[in-house]
Amino acid sequence: MTIEKGSDWGEPWDPQPGVSPVEVDDDAGLAALVDPTAGSSPVATVAAGDLLRTLGLDRPRPLGERYRYPIDAVVARLRRPDGGELEACFVAHLTVRNRPFTGIGPGLSLAVMNAAWLGSLRLGPRAHPNDGLVDVTEGTVGLVQRFEANRRATSGAHLPHPQLRTRRSATWETTWPRPVGVWLDGVRRGRFAAVRVEVRPDALSIVV
Repeated sequence: MTIEKGSDWGEPWDPQPGVSPVEVDDDAGLAALVDPTAGSSPVATVAAGDLLRTLGLDRPRPLGERYRYPIDAVVARLRRPDGGELEACFVAHLTVRNRPFTGIGPGLSLAVMNAAWLGSLRLGPRAHPNDGLVDVTEGTVGLVQRFEANRRATSGAHLPHPQLRTRRSATWETTWPRPVGVWLDGVRRGRFAAVRVEVRPDALSIVV
């Protein structure tokens, strides 16, 4: 069940004999556990990443103090220029970039956020990884405004911005006039001509 505004989220983890969460390194490792076609909900612990930072942590709590959190995953259906498709999941963010991430500006034109953070920038200040929605920000900020936008984005204060369009939704899709580079949870997946994303509530749980 997705979280409602004002509700408590997470519960103390009560480990069962012989049952241990799968250990992964980062957001991409979490996403790899999710089968877009299955109804199962894996349980994992993650060492680092933007999803963990969204929980206010930089590393898992000590054993015996951990909480279990239900997490949404997002299914991305990406169409290649030749008409082929890639279906994959992400748990933190999908971004469109023309080069490795350098912050808000010409290098980044789309951020679909399930987590609040992308590196040092709080690009999804309203995003919650268990509310059944993604936060979508489209557009680019010119070179003159880039420094100030990145400075403000460290706290999420870059929004609203006249050059950025935002929305919150359980599904979202778009096409591009020419192929663009798409990254899921910080991993480049290739160049694509269109994308559709759909939130899958409670797709997994993390214990941290």
